[in-house]
Amino acid sequence: MKNLIYINACMRTGSRTQRIATPIIEELRKRYNVETIDLTKNLYPVADNYTPEEIEERVSYYNTVHRRAHNSGIQRNSVRLG
Repeated sequence: MKNLIYINACMRTGSRTQRIATPIIEELRKRYNVETIDLTKNLYPVADNYTPEEIEERVSYYNTVHRRAHNSGIQRNSVRLG
């Protein structure tokens, strides 16, 4: 089964984009291993509130996610739903 990463950047609960994306993602789960990265979970707050060490930690997390996606054969093509 192929992998798919869904990046949820819907900041408002119940947004129109989220309402459209939810059934699409559920349908895609039947054919793909779907991993969701939720940008609304406060993983990416404004950078100027952090020390250089904290920023480096967050960059390291991003690089880990990107490397894992690349190593699993996920293509860089993406579909924007909103």
